[in-house]
Amino acid sequence: MPFIQKIFQSNQNFVLREKIHFLYKYLEDDFSDEVWKEKFSCFSKILKYKPFKIDSTQEFLVFITRKDKRISNSLKIQFESKIFKIEKIIDFITKKNFLVIITSRKT
Repeated sequence: MPFIQKIFQSNQNFVLREKIHFLYKYLEDDFSDEVWKEKFSCFSKILKYKPFKIDSTQEFLVFITRKDKRISNSLKIQFESKIFKIEKIIDFITKKNFLVIITSRKT
């Protein structure tokens, strides 16, 4: 089963599902770069460093960023150097090109 489907099918992850669902809707809106910095940081604060479990064996984190190679590479280095590894990257198809990075805790 694809990773993202596990999130949406798990009863334990209702809050996360709601946040991601809201995020999908929110990112469809067009807004300026200035507004992006202010509003998007709120989503990062909501989702960043909040572990959630798909099952009892693995913990995951969600981090959202703009789709920019420099930013993405920097995040990857940041996560790899800590206790998380990149599990999957999901693209949001939007005017502003965002990435949702789902990470899993290293064991």
